[in-house]
Amino acid sequence: GTDRQRFTFVKIADTQDGVYRSFNRAPIIDDQGRVIFRADLSNGEQGIFVGNGNMLEQIAGTAGDFKNFPRHPTMSRNGKIAFLTHLDDGNVAYFQGPSLANDLLFSGAIFEELGDIAINNFGTLAFKAKPSEGNDWRRRIFIGGTHRPIEVPESAHSQLGLPSINNNGIVAFSIGDEVWTSDGHTSRMISNSDDPFFLYSRPIINDAG
Repeated sequence: GTDRQRFTFVKIADTQDGVYRSFNRAPIIDDQGRVIFRADLSNGEQGIFVGNGNMLEQIAGTAGDFKNFPRHPTMSRNGKIAFLTHLDDGNVAYFQGPSLANDLLFSGAIFEELGDIAINNFGTLAFKAKPSEGNDWRRRIFIGGTHRPIEVPESAHSQLGLPSINNNGIVAFSIGDEVWTSDGHTSRMISNSDDPFFLYSRPIINDAG
């Protein structure tokens, strides 16, 4: 209706040109209007792309050293990129581009089951993983970057949702029917549900907390 006239729709990419077979369900847009997304290509490869309606750039692809991209890529508000990839040599790591030497953000050598990721304007990561050491099989949230990340207290849970992180380094995450925030040292529950069948999935935190 008339409400739609307030918006301008810009096509970033489509499957009509024969290059793309399908797109993942979670594209992310930054403050400059650039959209990052993962695509399955018609030739059987996968790729990470960024576009704004005028330009379309491939950030990484599986035709080289990357085997696949098992999770959605992410992007900060100022355009910092992060994605999880399996490498042809069997390792799992987070990267920001196609170069094994220059674009590595964090290697998963000390973790198992690296998972969903968020990144802020300063390049600080928040991600889900399970430590390789110990007998606790539950994933938890870690905050960090190129150095060894710190484990977020109270985040180990069998129903751990996707994390988000603001530019102050505060992460928001859900565990079942509860929502928490943490600076990596102290965690605080900010919401919960009395319904045991109600689950939160992906709380988002802004810079005001």
